[in-house]
Amino acid sequence: MNNPLPKNTIDILTGQINALVKLMSAISFQESLSSRYYLMTGGFFSASTDSKENHKRQLLFISTIRDLLNEYGIHESNKGYIYIIDAVRVILELGSLDIRLNTDIYPLVACDFKIKKISVIEHAIRNAIAAAYRDYERSNDSNAMGRFTKKPSNKKFLFHITDSIFYKINVSESIIEVKY
Repeated sequence: MNNPLPKNTIDILTGQINALVKLMSAISFQESLSSRYYLMTGGFFSASTDSKENHKRQLLFISTIRDLLNEYGIHESNKGYIYIIDAVRVILELGSLDIRLNTDIYPLVACDFKIKKISVIEHAIRNAIAAAYRDYERSNDSNAMGRFTKKPSNKKFLFHITDSIFYKINVSESIIEVKY
């Protein structure tokens, strides 16, 4: 007959097993997080479409967002520039209006860039928007930042850019289809 383990030994082993399970699930989550939006269906860059078509759409996205950010006065030298591009890509990929930046977008962007704190992403994006808006106010230029009556929040700006990109890409794709 087996000798039962003392209660304190069982409690210690149970605690160690629970800690190991948490560690393994955290590692698994981090590994899958960065590729999460590639596996989703119905997104902007759907995995179900032809790879050539998807590649063409990604190139069109990159050129469109670079032009658009330039129109808004956000420069490549700004740290938040690349985070804005990735955040917009994630928003387009998720394809939903019920998106929260702190829980849905920033963690994915942070994982892509191997950044542990999402506050770094949020801060860099906020500073890029603020710098572009300050430049607009100082120079009285007619750049696209003039579409806002006051400095936009991160969410408002990212969704505005996402809408603009979605519209521009769909319009240019329909023009391309008409030519053929």
